Amino acid sequence: MNKSVFLGSVATPLLMTIVDFCLFNKINLPEECLYYLDVNTLQPKDIDERVPFQIWHNILHKISLQHPIEGLGLDIAKHIQLAHAGILSYLAFSGANLFEAFLDFVTYNRLVYDFNLINFCSQNDSIELSWGDSRGRPGLLVDETAIALFLNIIIKAINPLKFSIKKLNFIYQQPKNVKVYEDYFDCPVFFDAHITSHQSFFLFQKLRLFI
Repeated sequence: MNKSVFLGSVATPLLMTIVDFCLFNKINLPEECLYYLDVNTLQPKDIDERVPFQIWHNILHKISLQHPIEGLGLDIAKHIQLAHAGILSYLAFSGANLFEAFLDFVTYNRLVYDFNLINFCSQNDSIELSWGDSRGRPGLLVDETAIALFLNIIIKAINPLKFSIKKLNFIYQQPKNVKVYEDYFDCPVFFDAHITSHQSFFLFQKLRLFI
């Protein structure tokens, strides 16, 4: 386990994704979750409270000890619901078109996930999101969970519109089974990259979104 102390925070409703994953897989909910969730209802005690990033990191690590599979963060992210992302789903995806939606997503994403900054650039009909590492490198599990969470939020928010990922890079060492990642993201996935992670999206449609 990475012994670094990471600064930042995530929104408490994001823990509902962890709850759903643990219930689905019949594994124990990490005790840190109960600092922020009602023990009876497993709902947030205070939706405005923030979960320190170090605790979020520890929660994912404890899940990995119970459920050690390749691409664990990808499976966790499948359980995200728009409600878990709170107001981000509305603020980021109420724009006039898909391009504006991604711009707003970059602007507001820290309402849900406040760690390393997202950088945005566009060229022709592609956009690229890249993550710096000013607050550290929390490991592949944490970063794959974050990127998969963002992806699933976007997919759910823009439905029925579609987009595709051209490629995805991780700064971390290549895992044994790269195919798990390529199948999940449906694009080439590279490791040992020179930046922490980045993904390029190709915008097939620029249509009005109805949320």
